[in-house]
Amino acid sequence: FVDGGNDNVLLGTQNQGHVRLNQQLGLAVTGNVYGGISMVTHSSSAGGNRSLLDFNRSRNTTIGSHTVVNSGDSLGTIVGRGDDGDEFLDAASIDFEVDGTPGDGDMPGRIVFATTADGAGSVTERMRIDSSGKVGIGTASPGQTLSVAASGGANFVVSSTGQTGGLYIESDGTNGVIRNPA
Repeated sequence: FVDGGNDNVLLGTQNQGHVRLNQQLGLAVTGNVYGGISMVTHSSSAGGNRSLLDFNRSRNTTIGSHTVVNSGDSLGTIVGRGDDGDEFLDAASIDFEVDGTPGDGDMPGRIVFATTADGAGSVTERMRIDSSGKVGIGTASPGQTLSVAASGGANFVVSSTGQTGGLYIESDGTNGVIRNPA
């Protein structure tokens, strides 16, 4: 279905109810089939030839023109949504963002992973990889290669199988305590 007045193309439906944020391409399926897009590349090259999902963003409002993006700008998002019986709600997302000041030939980026907690109505950041390669779990400002910020009395646990091996790092309220869980 082509809606020229709104510049929309819908595949498998004429109902624009599942399209949000004025997306211009919609795909709907029903029955025991997969709704999705398949990308296949046949190439004997080891490097550059591959299937690609490419997000691009400019702050210029004219197609084909360029204006630099700013630190914190979202470049693209992958969102998983589910039907709550009344509407589709976000369950999880992966966001690609600018992470610093861009310049000619320089585009610092970060990836932000978010999930929606049980009983909540929107996603919350859970983990990020920043432009320096630092990973933050439970923190948006990782200070080390791996920063884990546990909240609500949670502990950081490295386990080999279940709760019988690995390493626990717990807080006694003042100090971190490392112990063997066995």
